[in-house]
Amino acid sequence: YKAYLIDLCKAKGSNLLMLEQMLVHRSQKRLQIIDELLFGMTKNCIVFAHHTEYLKFLKAHFEAKFPDRTIYIIDGSANLKKRQKIIDEMNKNDGVILCASYGCCSTGITFKNVDYGIFAQSFKSEIIVLQSIGRGLLKTETKDTFPIYDIIDILPTQKLMMQGKSKIKTYKERNFDYRI
Repeated sequence: YKAYLIDLCKAKGSNLLMLEQMLVHRSQKRLQIIDELLFGMTKNCIVFAHHTEYLKFLKAHFEAKFPDRTIYIIDGSANLKKRQKIIDEMNKNDGVILCASYGCCSTGITFKNVDYGIFAQSFKSEIIVLQSIGRGLLKTETKDTFPIYDIIDILPTQKLMMQGKSKIKTYKERNFDYRI
């Protein structure tokens, strides 16, 4: 394993990006930030990520950290019937945390009762980012904004930071109200 880890540290391009993503998945500081955000959210929240393994890790972590809240996961293994059941439950309840894959929840699903979003895993695609933001933009009597927290990690290799800069450019171009 030592030789394998040393070789990973020499990674370049997309392999380096994947290595950075794997490092931040288990970052205690990152989890602490997400936990603090969720603690202040009494309404429903979608936590977006890409990798199924990371979504399952987040779900287990949130179940331990927030035992009084309902935690769901929608990834590629959730069929349409299961997805609809989760959406129905979210429409009836507040305080639900949904761990959702960008691929399954960035398009085609309408959430009527989601007040917050967290990008827990970096994703560069402008289309997927905008579609993911769109999941919470449905206005209701009690909501006219959709705060989304986009956590961007800064590592010396800066692969994730470059994705973050790309998203910031999109936010500027779309005149989104954002803060760093």
